Amino acid sequence: LEETLPLDHRHGPGALGDLLRYPPALAAELAGNPALAAADLRGLAFLDTETTGLSGGAGTFAFLVGLGRFVDDGFVLRQYFLRAPAEERAMLVALLADLEGQTALVTFNGRGFDLPLLDTRLIVALKGRHQPLAGRPHLDLLLPARRLWRGRIASCALSSLETHALQVARSGDDVPGYLIPGMYVDFLRTGDPADMLRVLYHNAMDVLSMVALAAHLLEARARPAAASAPEALALARWRAREADLPRAEFDYRHALRGSLALGDRLAA
Repeated sequence: LEETLPLDHRHGPGALGDLLRYPPALAAELAGNPALAAADLRGLAFLDTETTGLSGGAGTFAFLVGLGRFVDDGFVLRQYFLRAPAEERAMLVALLADLEGQTALVTFNGRGFDLPLLDTRLIVALKGRHQPLAGRPHLDLLLPARRLWRGRIASCALSSLETHALQVARSGDDVPGYLIPGMYVDFLRTGDPADMLRVLYHNAMDVLSMVALAAHLLEARARPAAASAPEALALARWRAREADLPRAEFDYRHALRGSLALGDRLAA
């Protein structure tokens, strides 16, 4: 399935194209990966999988891969769905072709789950005749999201970040992620695609929310003075861990000013 959205398509607090206004060096800073400094952000590939199991393992495979990419006039969301497991090799070959020329991968927990799983399946399908996805320049949004919001919201799962940080509201078509493996098994058994439409919606929302989340994180790093006091405090701690003490001091002072101002308003 494929859909092209305009760059001004809004998802969360901004438009998809907002991401493109940031310098690649900022993405490298966010990822802690200097290789991203040379990556044109128009070449980012946003990747998300839906799988037959949530714990990995040799028998687990991706039956749905969502891939989002910027093109000249928009953002293309392409979803590869396996009508049967026998189509896996064809899907993986097509995915690799789509990734040719892309400068870097963007995932949410892809370092720990999506990329190792896909690399394992590629080894099986192509007998190792490919460059591992895990070796490509990569921005995994989970770690910077935890640095900015851990301790402030109950969970740093993508669905929680949508609610508390991105103001994204999913429709009733969505489905909880833990139900998805069983729903695919039911689809293979019955051939009824109704639940798979909900899974496709879930996957598409994940991809679009990664674009919005990446833009939000880049904005926080680019303009800490515009951050709320709690975000400024998180940014200060983040800078301090990186030994960037001058900018850490700036963020600490901004957090303190914001906290004092909030205290004054509450007292009034």
